[in-house]
Amino acid sequence: MKKNPLANHGGGAVNAVESDRPLRSKPLKDVMTPRRFIYEALQKGGVIPHGGHEEDSCLLHPGELHNMETCLAVEDLLQKMIDQGRLEVGDEGREE
Repeated sequence: MKKNPLANHGGGAVNAVESDRPLRSKPLKDVMTPRRFIYEALQKGGVIPHGGHEEDSCLLHPGELHNMETCLAVEDLLQKMIDQGRLEVGDEGREE
């Protein structure tokens, strides 16, 4: 913990915590996490609708032969979410 920026607010209780190592968002092209994993996590969280089946190569395009790592629509969707601040993927505390 770096400091409590609200130390004098509401007595001695901790109201906010500021980390020494901020999460740094990355462009999707630099993210090592598989796109399928990110997409499935967004589905589980209710951020994007469920689609496709476990056996589908691409959950966004069920029945297609391409996979999610090469799907331009998946790339565009995830990058747009990063750009809008709706998705943050990064390495905690690592220098870029």
